[in-house]
Amino acid sequence: YLFIDEHPGDRNQYRLKQVDNDGSYVYSHTVTLSKNGPDVFAQASPNPVTQSDNLYLNLTSGNMEEYQLTITDVTGKTVFSQTISTESGENRFEIPFRKNFPKGVYTIRLIGLNENAGDHHPIKLMVE
Repeated sequence: YLFIDEHPGDRNQYRLKQVDNDGSYVYSHTVTLSKNGPDVFAQASPNPVTQSDNLYLNLTSGNMEEYQLTITDVTGKTVFSQTISTESGENRFEIPFRKNFPKGVYTIRLIGLNENAGDHHPIKLMVE
């Protein structure tokens, strides 16, 4: 199931209505989502990545912001960290990782450094 709210407010409530074949229905629990900071969308590309590929972080931001970009391995050890600055709109950052990242699973985190930047959900990265 996918729904995109084209005009979300600062605080939004959502629920689903499940209708069975016999016409009976139930509602899901109501979920409240609050908008904290600007709209940010981030994606690692390619993912999975091989050790011979270039790795990029594509980030769409609603404002000019600063983030702390960290990449951790499965043990939680930070293997890469860098401060990045975004412009409003599309941004692309190359992550130099070829010799630093053995095969495995990693987590990419963006932590907002500005007051309104907010944090982004972690991204799982697979290195093959």
